Amino acid sequence: MTINSPSITEFDGWRASPTSQWFFEVFLQGYADAMAGENGRGVGRIEETADRELLTFVRNAGVISGVEIAINIDPFEDEREEIDE
Repeated sequence: MTINSPSITEFDGWRASPTSQWFFEVFLQGYADAMAGENGRGVGRIEETADRELLTFVRNAGVISGVEIAINIDPFEDEREEIDE
């Protein structure tokens, strides 16, 4: 199976569309912010033991970090640097 990768201009056009801006800047960022707030408030209330509590906290922090990376990543960063040089 071959994946059709977009060009830089296709990606930029897609990322600049109103729907994409809403999805990344409002929806996903709102989700990450809400999860971070829940993760902070949930300490000491989520699991029965301290070990499971720590594992849950770390897992949730990883999910939040992954969402924030998806919001901010530019898959064409290396190519843009080559063009600028």
